[in-house]
Amino acid sequence: MTDISTKRYNLDNFEASFREFLQNEHVSFPTLKNYLSDLRHFMGWFTFYLHSKHDDNLKSENTELSSLASMIDFEAVLSYKAYLESNALPPKSINRRLSTLRKFCTFCIQQNWMKENPAKRVGNVGGVPSLSLRGTSETSDAAISTNEIASSPTASRNDIIAEFKQHLLSEQDKQKDVDLIMEDVNEFLLICHPA
Repeated sequence: MTDISTKRYNLDNFEASFREFLQNEHVSFPTLKNYLSDLRHFMGWFTFYLHSKHDDNLKSENTELSSLASMIDFEAVLSYKAYLESNALPPKSINRRLSTLRKFCTFCIQQNWMKENPAKRVGNVGGVPSLSLRGTSETSDAAISTNEIASSPTASRNDIIAEFKQHLLSEQDKQKDVDLIMEDVNEFLLICHPA
């Protein structure tokens, strides 16, 4: 097997393993599709990044998934974010791809391929006006400004988040979907506005 085909095989195995991880978390089909699409995008970029930064690591035909995962470091995530920004993608697209990368790194940690999540140290880009509840307009009373949450005292912030969760529960069919949305909200707040 050639070096290039080995790398492609390993990258495809990343996707298959990540798909199984997401299916075990019972993510919705559109969410699964977005995560996998974003992962393919990152892996395509990451292949070029590795060739430019770590060419000697890619010569082995037996590169394991754990070795490839360990090459996803803070510098790589920052470079990926800069690449996305330089291509003038909308902030929502950039932030979704960064969120996917955070989720993927969480998966890698569960597989013992990584010790920490380098993507959690890279914040989202600005320009996302508010967190809107599904099915509401941004001008609705239910829309929550991230600045409102960030500037709130902790107790008030917790009240706002609890209210948001209650609204989601009234709108959603599945508790698991609400839990995943709340996990993303909490991760976003931790990254952008640490308490």
